[in-house]
Amino acid sequence: MASGGYRPAMGVEQHLATSVATNGVPGQKTELQVGTDFPIVCETCLGPNPYVRMIKCRFGEKLCKVSNVPMQSFRWKAGPHGRFKETIVCREVAVEKNICQACLSDMTFGVPVGVRDALLRAGGAPEHGGYAEALSNAAYPGGGTVAEKLVSNIATIGENQNVRRVGHVEVSQGVVVPYVHNAAAPGLGKIGVLVALEGDAPADVLEPLGKQLAMHIAAAFPLALSADDIDPALLERERAIAAEKAAESGKPAEIVAKMVDGAVAKFAKEQALLSQLFVMDNKTPVADVVAKAAKDAGASITLKNYVRFQLGEGIEKEVSDFAAEVAAAAGV
Repeated sequence: MASGGYRPAMGVEQHLATSVATNGVPGQKTELQVGTDFPIVCETCLGPNPYVRMIKCRFGEKLCKVSNVPMQSFRWKAGPHGRFKETIVCREVAVEKNICQACLSDMTFGVPVGVRDALLRAGGAPEHGGYAEALSNAAYPGGGTVAEKLVSNIATIGENQNVRRVGHVEVSQGVVVPYVHNAAAPGLGKIGVLVALEGDAPADVLEPLGKQLAMHIAAAFPLALSADDIDPALLERERAIAAEKAAESGKPAEIVAKMVDGAVAKFAKEQALLSQLFVMDNKTPVADVVAKAAKDAGASITLKNYVRFQLGEGIEKEVSDFAAEVAAAAGV
C-alpha cells in the first residue's frame, strides 16, 4: 500500500474543484486527481478530523461492487476512535450516480441512493440536506426535538447517536404499513419495512395485505419495485457476467446473445418486487397477489412504493489489521 498524503476535509464540490495537496513534501504542491489520488466521499464517512491520512491501495486490489471492474480503492481512519472506512465503488460509478464511494449515499441530499431514486421517480426530491435533517428538527413526543433527544441519549448512555438515513413513502388514499422483523421491542429490530398501498379498499383489507407484503420484502430483499426501476449499472454488471459465461459455451453468436438477454431478464425478474414469487406460497407473483386482493375486495389497490432498511447497511465494519495500522501511522 502507498499513502495518498494528508488532505483537508471538504465537501464534494470543493474537493472536485480543488485538486492540490502537499503530498508530504513541505512547500511543494502536487496536482492530485479525484478518484485516483483521493476518493469521492461524504462528510459523514470522512469523519470529524480536519486532516485525514488516506491509504491508497494498489490499483485492482478491489473490484467495484456495482460495475465489477478493477478500481482504485482507499482506506482511512478519521480519528483515534473512528472506524476504518473503505471505498467500495469506483470513481466512474460515483461520478455518474453522484454518490459517496464508501456508503453510496447521494452527495447532494445525504440520503441512500435508493431513497433518492424512488423520490425522483415519484416526482419529488429531498430538500436542504434531505429528510434526515427534517426529522432531526421534528418535534419529539414528550418535548424538544429529535436532535435534542439524541443529545440527551448520548449524555445518558455515553454512545454516539445520529440520524443517518430516512425513508419516505406516502399515499393520497390508502395506507402506509410499517413492519419490524423479529422486533426486540416495539419499533426496534434489525429489519424495518414501510409499504405504501394506494387505493379505495377499506383499511381492514389494506393493512393485513400490507403486513404480508412487508414480511415478503424483509425476507426477499428486492432491489426495486419493478424491473424498470432497477439500477442500470446493476443490469450492465449482470450482462457482463452473463456474456462472459455464455461465451465459454462455444455456441454461435446469435445463441450467445439470446442466452445473455435471458440471463439479464431472469435477474431483473427475480430482483424486482412486483415480479418476485410471494414468499407465502412461493408460486404467485407479488403483482398477482395485489391484483387478487383488489378483486376480492371489489376495490382498487396499487402497491405504490416501499422502503426496506437493515441494521448495518452502508456501514463499514472495523477491520482489525495491525500491520495496516502501523503502515498508516508510519506513512508507508
